[in-house]
Amino acid sequence: MSGYTRKTREGSAEMYCSRSGEIFDQLHSDSTFSFSTIDFSPWTGSESLYEKHTTKVISPPPIFSSEMYQELSDVAVRATSMISGLLNTVFDGNVEAILEWQGHPEYIRKFVTKATNDRGLFLGSYFSRPDILIGKNGPAIVEVNFGQSNGSHAFMDTIYRKFLQSSYCDTLTKSGVRFSEPQSMFKWGRAIKKLMRCPWRDSTPKHFFVAMATPDEVSGAKDYIQDFVREIGNLGYRVTLGLLSDLDATGSVAHYHGDPVQIVYCMCTYAEMLRADISERLILDLIRIDDERALDFFGSPANLVYDSKANLALIHDEKLDHIYTESDLNHARQCIPKTIFADQLDEDRPSSWVHKPINDFGGYGVSVVQGTNLPQAFERDGYIIQEIVENHCVWPEGESLYPSQEFCFGPSVIGGEVVAMNLRSQVSKGEVPIINSAQGAAVGAVIASIT
Repeated sequence: MSGYTRKTREGSAEMYCSRSGEIFDQLHSDSTFSFSTIDFSPWTGSESLYEKHTTKVISPPPIFSSEMYQELSDVAVRATSMISGLLNTVFDGNVEAILEWQGHPEYIRKFVTKATNDRGLFLGSYFSRPDILIGKNGPAIVEVNFGQSNGSHAFMDTIYRKFLQSSYCDTLTKSGVRFSEPQSMFKWGRAIKKLMRCPWRDSTPKHFFVAMATPDEVSGAKDYIQDFVREIGNLGYRVTLGLLSDLDATGSVAHYHGDPVQIVYCMCTYAEMLRADISERLILDLIRIDDERALDFFGSPANLVYDSKANLALIHDEKLDHIYTESDLNHARQCIPKTIFADQLDEDRPSSWVHKPINDFGGYGVSVVQGTNLPQAFERDGYIIQEIVENHCVWPEGESLYPSQEFCFGPSVIGGEVVAMNLRSQVSKGEVPIINSAQGAAVGAVIASIT
């Protein structure tokens, strides 16, 4: 890593510079230390985190300050709280009204409204993960995902354990750096236990069913899903990974191939359920058994109320001006880039912006538009446009063995608390990257140093 230089940026974004940059600078200035003594092999491909090599891991992992971690956590909690409150504050609790405003077709509105109860709404807003870039004025939330299907908790713990075993960590520790352990699965497990209502008096462990939407997701389960399943078992449950459609919920208890199930945890969004043609009757039956407290069902489509990019456009709508305090609105509008429905696009449009489908995921359908001319295949219905955030968190900068990477931070918010923070990176090639693992981004965990 000789020749490494760190360039800070002007303005408030300077405080977000990776702690790793400072560490590398300190080590490089020490004439007795050589970067060649750091063993990066666990992070450079000669040794993989996983045998199947299906997960692209950020290598080597940068280290961030605990102050940055805390500020991103505070921004995430405040923003998700406001967005999850839109149903009641703006739409007076009317589920079908907010779904119509978001642009969902009638058949989805009718079913989700029918399937929604207080329990589903509560759980739908309980789990969330904003996607945060670091712009020139600080944190910028470009998306907020709601729902329980964030399966990266065990993965983040694995990243941290692997990091602790590396010479990289040992070198940083010897230089005086200490680290904050995420304990993501422990905190997730504590929250799940708190949410359970299904009584259990048997001496055997509860049967925890991790539900996927498609057969390939079961037979070829990704590394982080296998991690997740294994760690659930370590929490004391009997775990099965299987197809959601293979559940039988016609009676008073849910079964998987005749085996009673006490917990169903869907690792799929409602959009994925639709694509996989999951039976509406099955979903309604699972909700019914949960309502009878004979099952704990984490997978109600009620989270669709919160899990829509359209909600970001509402934050910038003047109708909120008389609902929220000026302080709350200014904070939200500063953290969330200007977002509008694509069908409201007029001549006074930004010079560069992102065109996103309202209710899709995984970075699919997203395009970056530079200049004021509309692309030929520009779609208005079902899309939003959002001002581009110039990413001010790039690492490492300057000359390095590693190409510059742009980062996106994903605080996992459970019950109003950030339990861990994932990290995604995409190599910076001069254009605006789509930093999503489904689009080839590398993934990792935010490892924070303790001041």
